[in-house]
Amino acid sequence: MRLLPLLVLPLFALSGQERSLASVQNDLDVGPYTVGYRLIHLQDSTRSFGEPSGTSVSIPRTIQVSLWFPARVPADGTRMRYRGYIEASSSEADPHLTDSESRWAAVEAYSRTALLMGVTPERLSASLDAEARAILGGDPLDERSPVVLYLPSIGGSPYQSFLLLEYLASHGYTVLSIPGVGTHVREQRLDGADLETQLSDMAFALEWARGLPWVDVDRIGLVGFSLGGLSAVAFAQDHPEVSAVVSVDGSIAYRGPPVLREVDRFHPRDMRVPILLLLQKPSPE
Repeated sequence: MRLLPLLVLPLFALSGQERSLASVQNDLDVGPYTVGYRLIHLQDSTRSFGEPSGTSVSIPRTIQVSLWFPARVPADGTRMRYRGYIEASSSEADPHLTDSESRWAAVEAYSRTALLMGVTPERLSASLDAEARAILGGDPLDERSPVVLYLPSIGGSPYQSFLLLEYLASHGYTVLSIPGVGTHVREQRLDGADLETQLSDMAFALEWARGLPWVDVDRIGLVGFSLGGLSAVAFAQDHPEVSAVVSVDGSIAYRGPPVLREVDRFHPRDMRVPILLLLQKPSPE
């Protein structure tokens, strides 16, 4: 299995030169577990979202968690489609935006981007309607499951890497992913304030996950792509409960150091957590 295609293929592999989602899914060495999926909205009442950036309404900060887990085979479960994962992105900053109009708007925004990238309408439609492996809902298995928290790229959503996240759950991991949401607006910036906000979101989500009765809280791993990989390394610095980190193109040696220095979050000589750093090419000097 090649990790990088599983991270970015749904965004960029819809053109005629690349393989379809279905063909990659068919080639994956999936695990023995049925995969369940849930969408959860957590609220951190100690933080607000909206003020003071000029918006008219301030609401408690929402951390939207996409959750994949080893599940019992449901009698009447509905299989997820790629479209459904994109629709879920409509409520990443506001849990009230789950209505059909908001979900339609999320798919329309994604479709416009895909068409601008040269994706044909036929290829786009087929990909949106492609079945995923996860079953909506389902009951978790009774056996203990290690936890993986996945962080997407800057401002990104979990649907960008759903192939990887379903794959991990099929091999027995409980996988949760949170989107990259800015401190006061949906857009996430590469600066110290938004990095600190994401680290707080990660801590809140993991604390919630510790209450899931089937998870093994002694086995927690982080996987991040691009800015998510940077955040994963910074988080592990101050959280000894993390057992391992995988940072994929995490900008640790490129654009990340100024942000990390800004928040004083990364001291390589003090790291005690194993880190696997995957780079597409060597970082510039």
